Amino acid sequence: AKTELDISIAPDGTLTLHIEGIKGKACADTVELFKKLVGPNTSKNWTSEYYEPDTHAARDIRRS
Repeated sequence: AKTELDISIAPDGTLTLHIEGIKGKACADTVELFKKLVGPNTSKNWTSEYYEPDTHAARDIRRS
């Protein structure tokens, strides 16, 4: 399955993260990693994919 992170930045600077292809706890872990990189969230809406069984997602994020 394809994994996709869609990050939108509104004119007021608000960030929106939409995750596809990562389910369950792995999705929540990805959200936590994103929050560590960009700051805390103000709201959260889980899609139906979140409630599906977990998938194994490899993450390799490097900071300069």
